[in-house]
Amino acid sequence: MALWRATSLARSFAFALGFSVLCIQGSLSESGVGKRPVTVQDMIEMTTPGEDLYVGGIFQKEKIASFSPDRTHFIIVLKRGDLADNAVHYEIRLFDAAAAMKANGGTIILERDSSTNRPALEQVKWADNDTLTFIARGSRERSAVYSMDIYTRTLKPLAQSDGNIYSYAIDADKRIITFLAQQKSDNTLTAEEQHEGVDISTQSLFGLLTNRYHFDEDFFADLYVRSLVTGKGRRIVAIGRILAWQPLALSPDGKHLVVETYISHDLPPIWNHYLDPMLLSQLNVVRHDTSQLFVGEFLLVDLKTGSSRPLLNSPTPMGVQPDVLWSPDSKSVALAGIFLPLDASNQISDEVRRRTKFVAEVSIESGKVSPISTEAVELLKWEKGSDRLFTRKGRWEAGDVDAGADIVFSKHNAEWHVDSSVCAEMERSSSVSVTLKQGMNEPPKVIATDTETGLRHVVLDLNPQFQRLEFGRVEDLGHINNRDIPVDAGIYLPVGYVSGKKYPLIIQTHGWDPEQFWIDGPFTTAAAAQVFAGHGFVVAQVAQNRNDKNTLPNIREEAANYDALIDILVRRGMVDESRIGIIGFSVTGWGVKYALTHSRYHFAAATLADPSDGGYFKYLALLNSFPAMGNILERINGGLPVGDGIQKWIATGLGFGVERITTPLRLETNAPESLFSNWETFTLLQRLNSPVDFVLIPDGDHVLIKPWNRLASQGGNVDWFRFWLQGYADPNPEKTRQYHRWEGLCSLQRSTSKELPSQCIEATHNRLH
Repeated sequence: MALWRATSLARSFAFALGFSVLCIQGSLSESGVGKRPVTVQDMIEMTTPGEDLYVGGIFQKEKIASFSPDRTHFIIVLKRGDLADNAVHYEIRLFDAAAAMKANGGTIILERDSSTNRPALEQVKWADNDTLTFIARGSRERSAVYSMDIYTRTLKPLAQSDGNIYSYAIDADKRIITFLAQQKSDNTLTAEEQHEGVDISTQSLFGLLTNRYHFDEDFFADLYVRSLVTGKGRRIVAIGRILAWQPLALSPDGKHLVVETYISHDLPPIWNHYLDPMLLSQLNVVRHDTSQLFVGEFLLVDLKTGSSRPLLNSPTPMGVQPDVLWSPDSKSVALAGIFLPLDASNQISDEVRRRTKFVAEVSIESGKVSPISTEAVELLKWEKGSDRLFTRKGRWEAGDVDAGADIVFSKHNAEWHVDSSVCAEMERSSSVSVTLKQGMNEPPKVIATDTETGLRHVVLDLNPQFQRLEFGRVEDLGHINNRDIPVDAGIYLPVGYVSGKKYPLIIQTHGWDPEQFWIDGPFTTAAAAQVFAGHGFVVAQVAQNRNDKNTLPNIREEAANYDALIDILVRRGMVDESRIGIIGFSVTGWGVKYALTHSRYHFAAATLADPSDGGYFKYLALLNSFPAMGNILERINGGLPVGDGIQKWIATGLGFGVERITTPLRLETNAPESLFSNWETFTLLQRLNSPVDFVLIPDGDHVLIKPWNRLASQGGNVDWFRFWLQGYADPNPEKTRQYHRWEGLCSLQRSTSKELPSQCIEATHNRLH
């Protein structure tokens, strides 16, 4: 699936004609009497689109509504956390398209709650004008694919599994369903293993420590096909390994399936000629067998025979989810965001093929590859009865999510070209369009627009309760660096901000988009922007460096961007240099950790939440089972950590340099298997009597989902930074042990770093009594 960032809806509705356009209220710029600041509970219980891509800001505003084939109805899937029940509530709302310019709220036709890290409802699709299909999940991770009549609300199971069903596809005549289901683990030792021992040369260390000898089964899925007529089904053993979350592209006639798999055969030598840095990092990994390869290819599966073969002699690009769309006659398939084979002969040179991603058509029978374009597009529709392919311009690379204009390609004499004569047909295909309107100071609302008059109507205010809250005003800073690749940032001003007053600063990383309403940040792990603003903090939200993160120069540049940001805010007289905190999450953990040991500023507190880690212990723990990660860490640290190479590892400060960290550090790990990423930092800092706190969220996901997990991370970070930057301790008696622990760290910090300013609270009495 291609990724696009939603563009400003305001621009889309700048009508030159004198239509009477409805004014849509919702700005949070005014301070209201009787309003209260945002709490962690408000963040958790905010209603958002049910699509997972909404987290991280890569959700397209155009995808908020799904129309029936005849466009008489549309549905919207929503979710919100329930802190009291520690569940996430999902619902499907049905709207009459003809009444969209008058409707408000729609009708809830299905509700489900999930107490797991998986959605209660996902992949909701129209099977026909009256029927929806979707994956529904119960509280025990068991899931099934259902169909539901939108009028009678009758549910019918189409496919079931004892574990998770991750994705599914149904043919045009609703006779065949294919689906990916959780692999069935069997940790029973064979007689041979009991007599001779277990070969662990490629086994996960965490799996071995927990008696899970097939730990990678959590990440891969089995492929099944089932007849919806006879009810008979079977498992298909395809070439390679299928990631659990891969989408399935089933031909309209139900005979063939296209799916991306990780290859399990030897790599064709010609693939080494592709000029994709991420791909080459995988191709050049020293590995023990092909099961450790994370290089993808498209597979064509014959559902009648169960046989499979590669669709193309080319790898799928790394960091991109290519788009797949079948022709209506099932004779060919269109692919977007792919590499063309290097062993083919036509007008496109190998030099271009080596570095360029394409849109192309592949014939199922002959295997002929017909290039269509090098435009980065999402595939929308292949028109029946003609060779016209409807697409929407965007970008394929992760993090680049700008949605653009529609582009139509037509095929004549076996060649594809842009057909501008039919572009307008897509815009006139419906009398109403439905989008999600939001901005950095504007909570999300669902808007219906009359495509003929331009009139707009608020179909649904996702969070009317926000009218009772007082938000900090958000501003776009624009570029904060002077590099070839600019990095942007925004700031959340404290509630009641006074110009000229210096405030404590929190830097949140991993993304910035002024066209998104982020109450917490781009992700739900650790970030809590508006809650911090309500407690008197300036919060800076920083975009990621677009360069490859897996090199030391780019990690250094990431850290330099944080310094550049602080420079701007200090020059404006907005922040107190002695009270600066920073949060690193996931891949930004590298840059934040480097900043803690190399920044021109001292951070009064920091958090590394489920971070990428460049340390020696993680390197050794994963090297045999995940050699690609070992390759990445060798690149970052300058080579193998043996002989003279160990000095390079020490110099980077990502592992051995923890003695240079003088910042009170909170470490978070969202699952036991991620302990390897923080363990070296934690144990060494603890041994050095440095203030370090380590929190494990045992059943968390990388991007936290469960309300209590979010409370532990987001609420815990609010408490952590208020303690170190404001000298505040929440009097809630349930937090007694937390503050008792931190007061001890405060005393430790003041005794070992007397020259550093400190706002924290030392232990003056025993909080436990």
